[in-house]
Amino acid sequence: MKIIKNTSLFETRKLNSLFCHVHKQLAEYEGRLPHWKFLKIQVMNKVRGRRYSGCAYVGQVYSRGEPDMWCSYNVVCTLEQIAQLFAHELMHSYGYHHHQYRDEPLDQHHIDEINSKFDINDFYKPKAKLKQVA
Repeated sequence: MKIIKNTSLFETRKLNSLFCHVHKQLAEYEGRLPHWKFLKIQVMNKVRGRRYSGCAYVGQVYSRGEPDMWCSYNVVCTLEQIAQLFAHELMHSYGYHHHQYRDEPLDQHHIDEINSKFDINDFYKPKAKLKQVA
């Protein structure tokens, strides 16, 4: 998995670490995503509408340089929202359609594990901290 572009207000390295952790959690039930090492993700800043949104192709995609998944996050998103959206889009990459799984694929014990391992304050880029104060 590679984040090929990140225009959000969150650090790419932290998002990468969280996304890998979410994949590990889902892999307990679904197995490792066969094309995990080729998955390309674009992360964007969400400025209008809901706090977060995403889009992903269903199943494996053989694109050249184009993202397979898009995630948009607002600066006020929680770790749970970030993780649930990524897990939701990752389920599409596994080949599932909306009617085949829950909107929020991670269980409460997964969220508790994420909250114990990660701190949302470590995720913000320096300019994001300024926007939070304003």
